[in-house]
Formats: sequence, C-alpha cells, structure tokens
Amino acid sequence: MWNTYLKGFKAFLQLEKSLSGNSVAAYLRDVQMLSAFLDEHMPAQALDKITLKDLQAFLQSVHQAEFAAASQARFISGIKAFF
Repeated sequence: MWNTYLKGFKAFLQLEKSLSGNSVAAYLRDVQMLSAFLDEHMPAQALDKITLKDLQAFLQSVHQAEFAAASQARFISGIKAFF
C-alpha cells in the first residue's frame, strides 16, 4: 500500500516542489521510516486512519533516537508534505 503512495509522493516532490535528487531521497527515507514505525507499532492500520497522536509518537521516537535538530525538522516537513 505504501509503495503506491510513495511513488506519487516522489513525483510530487520532483515535479511540483522541484526538489533536488538528494532532498527527494531524504524525504522518501523519512516517510519510509514513518511507514516502518507504523507497521511495527500499529500493523494493518489504514493510511487514512493515521492520527495526529500516531504521528506524534513517531516524532517522539525520532527525538529519542537523538537525530539532529535539522533532521527532526526535515522529518516534520516531509510528513507535512506527504499528508
């Protein structure tokens, strides 16, 4: 299910946002990390059923993993663009 959405998201980033290849790759990695987190913690949850609380739990896990502040900001930006 996520693969279809990721393909569309990639096209959006490239065509609509005109982001560089590195930025597109980073945003896709971030959304794939979100996907892996949700699959682990909320298996079989439909994409349209994801709540703000679910996203906050993911961002909390990113913070606890001690990603740099700039990386955390990119995660937020990428998630906002995806949804």
